[in-house]
Amino acid sequence: HVAVGYPMTTVSFAAFYPAFFMHHGNVDRLYEAYLRDHPDSRKEFARGDPAEFDEALAPFYHPDTGELRTHSELFDTRAL
Repeated sequence: HVAVGYPMTTVSFAAFYPAFFMHHGNVDRLYEAYLRDHPDSRKEFARGDPAEFDEALAPFYHPDTGELRTHSELFDTRAL
C-alpha cells in the first residue's frame, strides 16, 4: 500500500481506490496459486504455534455463523 501512495496509505480511503482491488485481487491469485502448488501448506502451518492456528482473525466474521474466522479456515479458498 505504501509504495502506491495516497490514498492506498490511508485506511479510511484505500478501499475506495481502484488500485486497491487490483492489488488485493493479485494477492488472492498468488495465495490460491501457492495453495495449489503446495498442498501440504496447511500441515506446515499447523506444525507452528497451535494457538496461532486457531486464533481469531478480527474483524473477519463468518457470514453464516457470525463467529470470527481463524487461520485454519483459510486453506480452502472455495469455502471462503
